[in-house]
Amino acid sequence: MALHSKKLSFTRPIMVSFAGILLSFALIAILVILSQRKDFLEDYHKINGNFTHNLAVNYTESILRENDYILGRAAMYFARNDRVNQTINIDPTHGLQ
Repeated sequence: MALHSKKLSFTRPIMVSFAGILLSFALIAILVILSQRKDFLEDYHKINGNFTHNLAVNYTESILRENDYILGRAAMYFARNDRVNQTINIDPTHGLQ
């Protein structure tokens, strides 16, 4: 019997093809992960921007509500008994206190 011929061996081509398939799967997985990472980052940036905007709007609304209450109380005070005329024209130094 002749010695084993390497030309008739299918082990090496099968291993090379499996290695190529495995490398292709790994490359595809890496590309998918990188593309999803970019999408996730963009989505989270958008969510973060909306959250920050909502925080700013809510804070501004609370400050304006407090100021509206204070101005309303001041307007009611000056609306009684002709206080505006007394404060501005008659006794302005008392109004500055």
